Amino acid sequence: MPIIRNNFSIYTYLIFIALFIISIVRTNTYDKSMVEIAGDILTVILLNILVYTAVSYQFRIESSFNKNFNKITYDIFIPPAIAIFAILIFYIYGYIFLNNAQYSRGSSVLLNAIGVSFERIDIPFGQGIHPNTYNTNAGIIFTVSLVSLLIVDLRRKLKLILLASLISCFFFILLADSRTVFFNSVGSVLIIYLLLKLNKLQSLKALVIIIPFLSQIFIFFLLSVSDAEILETISRGDNDLESGNSRAIIWTYCNVEVMDPKPKHFVGYGESGHSGAGVSKKYAFIFGDRYDNDNIITHNSMYQTFFDIGYVGIIIYLIVLYNLIADAIFLYKKGYKIVIIFAACFVYYNLSGITGSYFGYYNKMYFNLFMIFTLTLFLFKNEYLKHTTSLNRN
Repeated sequence: MPIIRNNFSIYTYLIFIALFIISIVRTNTYDKSMVEIAGDILTVILLNILVYTAVSYQFRIESSFNKNFNKITYDIFIPPAIAIFAILIFYIYGYIFLNNAQYSRGSSVLLNAIGVSFERIDIPFGQGIHPNTYNTNAGIIFTVSLVSLLIVDLRRKLKLILLASLISCFFFILLADSRTVFFNSVGSVLIIYLLLKLNKLQSLKALVIIIPFLSQIFIFFLLSVSDAEILETISRGDNDLESGNSRAIIWTYCNVEVMDPKPKHFVGYGESGHSGAGVSKKYAFIFGDRYDNDNIITHNSMYQTFFDIGYVGIIIYLIVLYNLIADAIFLYKKGYKIVIIFAACFVYYNLSGITGSYFGYYNKMYFNLFMIFTLTLFLFKNEYLKHTTSLNRN
């Protein structure tokens, strides 16, 4: 029988996963087959079992907490880094050998801002897949790599691996031309670095309180600075910055639904709840004929959580996020510096959630990463509490 000491964090997380699985069962995606639904559920269950088994096994064969924390943490993030590198190769291949007009997505604003004229393209062999599907993952790997190199004491070999990862992800972000991923990555690193320097890491707990309001803060900020000449260089067109690339329009329709209480809001509509509530049809005109425009996500994690698993889900989700940062700070204060990476992931995940729907399987790789690093950290604290309890008894 497994010993659970970190009760509140782990059991709350399991409730959150149960709500997520129920939302998959209640999907509103009309063309999703029973095989796909079963596959998603099985993925969630097996992934969490794998994480638990791997972490538990590592602590059984190695007694050093620092070694275990380091090994497991980088074992999580190095495989996605390799995947991003592989996709970067596809990008470079596409620019050199393929007809760029076929894959073109317009001019790159990030590179143009520094005087480099460049056409951004779809990922070769992945047309129809939004670049941010991969780009957001590149952002979190970039964040992990840079925080590690700046703050964590590392062996030379690992430093070289992380440096290669950092460079690959940096070029990937530039080529995919995601402004939010670039600023979220750099912003996350700066926030963590400054809070450590000021000895104010504890203040990250307060971020959980304002997470539900970050979309409104974001739009207010854009309206305040949109006229700044320096920001015009990264605008894609008229009213692009003021509307958050049309997100303000999407969120207006979402707010109308939120402000009209209904019994279903208590537990949500299930996966693609924005479609189940009929909201995505109201803002479909923004996207024209691109993608499945009647089922476009809300582009915000809190709205997506609300539509998929309701008020109950939002409460559990926020508790999980609070436990994540609280446990990271707890272990950091105990001397395990490596867990600062999880604090950086917490910041990046919530910043990216302002403009993207990163609750659920709308970006499977990214949400899988969220589940992996969240459960891993909870298990780290669980192992620490088991160890200290055992010492106290002896």
